[in-house]
Formats: sequence, structure tokens, C-alpha cells
Amino acid sequence: MGPGAAWIRPPRIRGVVEAFRIFPEIRMICLYESSALGTLRNGFSKERMLRMKCFFPSLMVALLLVAGSAQAADEIVFIDLQEVFKRFYKTQLAQDQIREQADDIKVERDEMAAEVESLKKEIETLRSDARDETLSEESRAAKRDQLEEKLVELQRKELEIMDFEQLRKEQIDAQNQRMTKKLFDEIQEAVVNYAKMRNYAAVIDRASQSRIGTDTILYASVKFDITAQVLEVLNEGYTTGNPDSTP
Repeated sequence: MGPGAAWIRPPRIRGVVEAFRIFPEIRMICLYESSALGTLRNGFSKERMLRMKCFFPSLMVALLLVAGSAQAADEIVFIDLQEVFKRFYKTQLAQDQIREQADDIKVERDEMAAEVESLKKEIETLRSDARDETLSEESRAAKRDQLEEKLVELQRKELEIMDFEQLRKEQIDAQNQRMTKKLFDEIQEAVVNYAKMRNYAAVIDRASQSRIGTDTILYASVKFDITAQVLEVLNEGYTTGNPDSTP
């Protein structure tokens, strides 16, 4: 430890120190047990110390409980938020809704594309008629006029499809972003409440990555992972495939 560095007590040691503060008799007994002298210790006589030794086992249990409680309060746990998001039943319902909307958009887009294909066929027929020498010049001129009108209409239709696709894509993306934020806010609230209820010191997302795409958390023991527990809380009362079971 470098000069000026503060020493931070490990969780278990902090728990023992807290137990000494709550139960001063334990500290006195420990001092007595570590000494070969039967002299007075901070105002406690040897006889009183001997009487207190009768309660030593119970007091030691209390010390261990306090130490254990302090250790649990300092416990850091991990969670895979991406896994929670993917397996959260509301995420699956929202994604189903977005897929339905995407399917409806595809049907509408296919109808517009079919109109374009039909228009292209008309253009090819008019182009062929405009070059047909068996027709009179007047007829070919009329075909050329119709061809120009259809080409303008084709260009307009193709632009409409492009605008339609762009607009619908922006709408789907915006809805997806709103849905994602709303769900993550709900997940975060559930994680915070779960952590507070169990007195955790911190919850770390082990699915997070650095700017270059590498895992931020290189290793996390399974016994400190609360992904399954949080999912159980979020999905409580919901049965897969049964919308009526939504909590």
C-alpha cells in the first residue's frame, strides 16, 4: 500500500467491527482470552469476565450473523441485460406487434410494386407500337404521346414507392426505439427494486461491451448472476403463448 493510501476494511472485517460496536462484551471477552493476565480490563473484573464467558457461544453467533449481514450488504452481483430483454415476455409481444406492422407494410408495398410492373408492361407495348411501321404516322404519334405520359407516371410511381418505404422504415424504427426504451426502463426498475430488496451493493451488466466491441466483464461467477431471478420476477404470472395470462 502506497503512502497516503486509505485502508478499506474487507466486508467480513467490517462486519466484525460492527459486531464489536453493538456487543462490547464480545470485545472484552476476546481481549481477556488473548491475555494471560487476570487483571482488570477497561473496568471489567476477572469474575465478571468469567460470568460473561457463559454467554460467549451465543454472542459469537450474533457476531457471525452481523458479519454475514455486512458481507451480504456489500455483495456485487451481475446480470445479462440483453438476455433479460430478449426473454422478457413484453419484448416478445412488442416484437410480434412490430412484425405484424411490417407484414402489413410489405403487403401495401407489394401492391404498389405490382402497379409499377403493370405500368412497365404498358410502356413496352406503347414503345413497340410507336415503332410499328404498319401503323399510320398519326397512330404512331399518338402512341408516342401516350408513351411519354406513361413514362412520367412510371417515374412518379417509383418515387412514391421510395417515399413510402422511407416513411414506413422511419416509423418502424421510431416505434422500435420507443418500445426498447420503455422496456429497458421497466427492466431497470425491476433490477433496482430486486437489488434494494436484497441489499446488494451494486449490479453490473455483464453483457456490456467496450467501444472496440470487447467484453467489459471478462469473468463473472454463475453464483453471483441474478439474470434468471430477475426474469422470474418480470415474467411472473405470464404463460408463453397465452395472452390472457398477461400479468
